Amino acid sequence: MGPRGWLGLRLDRGLDWDRIAEQVHDAFLAVPAASLAAQPGPPIEIDPLTETMDPVDFDPLNAARAQELVPLLAARCLALPETNEGERFGHKVWRAGKKSFCAAEHQDGRICFTFWVGRDMQPALTADARFRVPAYTGHNGWILLDVEQHVHWDQVDDLLLASYRHFALKRMLKALDDADRSTA
Repeated sequence: MGPRGWLGLRLDRGLDWDRIAEQVHDAFLAVPAASLAAQPGPPIEIDPLTETMDPVDFDPLNAARAQELVPLLAARCLALPETNEGERFGHKVWRAGKKSFCAAEHQDGRICFTFWVGRDMQPALTADARFRVPAYTGHNGWILLDVEQHVHWDQVDDLLLASYRHFALKRMLKALDDADRSTA
């Protein structure tokens, strides 16, 4: 979104509502229809909210089930060589160097993990109702695993490792293989 001039506002950061109104007003002036640009008027006045928002409504990964599962997934991801945790499009992601290889997200009211499996593996996995091809990344070989009810951690480990191996650099793979040999 950023390269095209879009700006996202994090409403959970205590921003001043007058500042938000100014940002919306400025954005409107940047791309309005010519007839509307001539008479824009001042920014609207916004009364600050008096109620607090439930953290789960704002970010479903704050739900109890996500708080239980995401740290377990994070520990598995961060145990791999040269991995780091971040956020992308509101989802927790884990990267091998700079490339995301796993994510935790909330889809249709359910906690899900995503992994790269390749397009050739997607049909076999989607025979299991817990899997589906995600909307925006599925065409690139990603799969989404619903873990809301139950997690088969051995299966997660296999998917995680395969996805990591796809994105990891040669030195990362060597470190992983060396670590596997030393524990064998």
